[in-house]
Amino acid sequence: GTKSVVIIPVCYKEYGEDCGTGTGFNYNKVNSSHGGDVKSYLQQVFDVSNAFMKSNSFGRFEMTATILDPVSIDHSVYSCGDLTHLKYYNGGGNALDTMTYAKVKSKYSIDVMQDFDFNIIVTRYCPGYSWSGIAWVGIPGQILNLRASDYDASMI
Repeated sequence: GTKSVVIIPVCYKEYGEDCGTGTGFNYNKVNSSHGGDVKSYLQQVFDVSNAFMKSNSFGRFEMTATILDPVSIDHSVYSCGDLTHLKYYNGGGNALDTMTYAKVKSKYSIDVMQDFDFNIIVTRYCPGYSWSGIAWVGIPGQILNLRASDYDASMI
């Protein structure tokens, strides 16, 4: 069947409310192939990923994506590696996922956990993270540390 996914580009407070201050998401392929438009880049990555899923499930699984405009969280890029990543299910108020879901709820009136089957938080690249992606096991939700160097289907 078809599953819904929301993709949420997130940056840190130094990049402004819409992530457009300074470099924001305007680097690597987002810049060179998409003119700085992170939503365009993420749509292409999603299309590659969705084609992969559909092909490998012999047409029995596909996704529809809602890609939100970038949001900024109240945390500094200079200490982004110190930020707890996944804590929503454990009641973590200062975790990246919890802050992002709250920001999306206040800005767009969207309940990420109720309104979609899956959610993907895409952070502006943080050199302090030792991972490219991290996720819950058995629970919807993942975070990608965006390097934007290709259109790899492993995004999903």
